[in-house]
Amino acid sequence: MKVTLCAVGKVRSGPELELINYYKKLFNVHRKKLGIGPLEVFEIDTKKAKGTFGEGLKIRSRLSSGAYSILLDEKGLHKDSVEFSQLILKLREANVPELLIIIGGADGVDPSIKDEVNYTLSFGKMVWPHLLMRVMVVEQLYRTCSILSGTPYHRE
Repeated sequence: MKVTLCAVGKVRSGPELELINYYKKLFNVHRKKLGIGPLEVFEIDTKKAKGTFGEGLKIRSRLSSGAYSILLDEKGLHKDSVEFSQLILKLREANVPELLIIIGGADGVDPSIKDEVNYTLSFGKMVWPHLLMRVMVVEQLYRTCSILSGTPYHRE
């Protein structure tokens, strides 16, 4: 099952990119034996998109048939890491070809996108910077692989 992180904005060089690459590398250690991945990052240029409507058009272009889409939104449902890993496991077992995780822009996402996604997930009631959300999502994907592989990274 391919995993695509669809995010509004561009990551330039810096500590966030280093962390994303670090967790992506760890994710890649486990993903093949679990049938999860590869992880692709699709960035939407905010200057070219010109607002949430244009960003929504770019996001919609990634909502392929057969993909399971998760929108990150502070008003979404809360899951802990084990529940998140179980969701990914169920999707993989259902032979879902792609998991699309969407991070909107500074002004959120076009409201119509919220109606088109399969699931809306929250990482808490606080608002997080978009660059840190990318790091947190990739870390959770690695944590999912760790949980499903039974490695000791995730402690309960």
